[in-house]
Amino acid sequence: IDKMAVAAPGTTGRSSTLLLKTALLLPFRSEAGFLVPLGGGRVTPLLLSPLQMSASADCSVTDPSSPPSHSPEPRKSHCTTVCAVPPASATAVWGALTRARRELRDPGFYRWPPHANLLYPFLELNSMKKRNGGEDEEPLFDQNTLDSLSKAAAKCQPFEVAINEFGTFGGKGRGVLWAYPRSNAPGPTYEYESKEGESEVAFCNPAEPMIQLQSYLENEFPTCTEQRKQRRFHPHMTLSHYSSIEDASKAMEQIEAWWEPITYMQSEVYVLRRVGDVGQFEIAATVHLGRGEDAIQVHDPPIRFPGMPDTEEEWVHEERMKLKARRRNSSWKNRSRRRGGGRKRRTKSGNDRVPDSPEIIEAKRAARKAKREALELE
Repeated sequence: IDKMAVAAPGTTGRSSTLLLKTALLLPFRSEAGFLVPLGGGRVTPLLLSPLQMSASADCSVTDPSSPPSHSPEPRKSHCTTVCAVPPASATAVWGALTRARRELRDPGFYRWPPHANLLYPFLELNSMKKRNGGEDEEPLFDQNTLDSLSKAAAKCQPFEVAINEFGTFGGKGRGVLWAYPRSNAPGPTYEYESKEGESEVAFCNPAEPMIQLQSYLENEFPTCTEQRKQRRFHPHMTLSHYSSIEDASKAMEQIEAWWEPITYMQSEVYVLRRVGDVGQFEIAATVHLGRGEDAIQVHDPPIRFPGMPDTEEEWVHEERMKLKARRRNSSWKNRSRRRGGGRKRRTKSGNDRVPDSPEIIEAKRAARKAKREALELE
């Protein structure tokens, strides 16, 4: 044979298939990135395009005549996270953080509890098939994920967290105000100035229990590294978002004027999950620190934190829409710079070409999606 199909798992049709040509004249299999002839002969490297190697579509090479040798790696999702949240019993902590977030008009006031992300995005959880009442019910977590969470949590004993420091990061078009959840541990702190001109200062001590816990978790889930910047993890609880770092700095002064130090015990962390754009992050699993076999309590269906609002207030929705608009504009400006600083480009006919607006781009994406779905139905 001189061709083989490469497709994203779970997809069919011409739109998801790439034909690769090879010089092999014998049947072959894919093994560790190579094409290995079944009847012996030359071993050929398997080369895929960047599209097939993208993280969002974990494509695999399959031989239609034989089953796959292993399951594809779980995908990551921004709808799931492993994070540290003050326990519901710490009412004073929840009260102070809730007051600050409301006063600062936090766009994530409804969606997020007060939290410090440890692994975000995290692995996509299984679909909730049991809501249909069928017998082929699928658990929310696979056993490997639960085992890895238990292994990491067992290495870290409960620890105390103190919140009395604040920081900002961002730039001209973005600002974030956050509180620093310092976990008690002896040793020096480190100041970190972010790259690319952002004015970000983080205080961290590698010996802090929360930082060590994040390292244990990341060792168990090595694809979830987004929370580390410049090879370090900097715990932070986002209080609100702004259009510039100057606005975030002014808001920090506003909070520091009345803030009183607060402490609480962190004896468990959580796997949170939300459904859809308007969903709220709820507890899918409680992970107890320093335990053995009984470290994890799965909540299926997920449950809400007691201190969270039941509905999204109008002001929260408005702030969330403003934040989404700023992010879209920022993304559009960055794409324009990569294409030549936003300058007009000439078409083959010599006319000036104006880059598509975000609305036109969305329309084109929708048209391409509809075309793909039509092809898959053929």
